[in-house]
Amino acid sequence: MNSRLASVNQVRVNSVSFSGIFSIGDTETSEQISRGIALQKEGAYFTKKDELSFEDYSIFKMEPDLPAFKNKVHMKTYHHNDVIHVQGVNTIGVTTSSIMQIGSLRRIEAVSWLKHFRRLKD
Repeated sequence: MNSRLASVNQVRVNSVSFSGIFSIGDTETSEQISRGIALQKEGAYFTKKDELSFEDYSIFKMEPDLPAFKNKVHMKTYHHNDVIHVQGVNTIGVTTSSIMQIGSLRRIEAVSWLKHFRRLKD
C-alpha cells in the first residue's frame, strides 16, 4: 500500500453507531455488516406482538450482489508531499456500515440490510 502521513490538527465526531467505524491510522481491510428492522407504529404503545424477527424476512438471508472485478487496474501515483495536512474535520455521525478513515485503506466491504415497517391504526 502506497501510503502517506495524515496530519489532522482537530477532529470532532458527534456519534458513531450501528456498525460505524472511526479509524485513525492505516488499515489493510475494513468489513462492516449491519442488519436492522425498523418499526414505526402510530401511537406510542408497543407490545410483545410487535416484536419482529430477522428469520421471518428473506432480505436478511440474501447474499450481497457485489460487482465482479474482471480487469486489474495498474496505477502509479506520485506524491509531491509526504504528508497530507488538514486543519480540522467536523462530523455529525458515522453510522450503519460506514467508516470515517484518517489514513490509507486498501480494501473495504460494507453491507447494510434494513427492513422498514409502518403500522397504522385501523
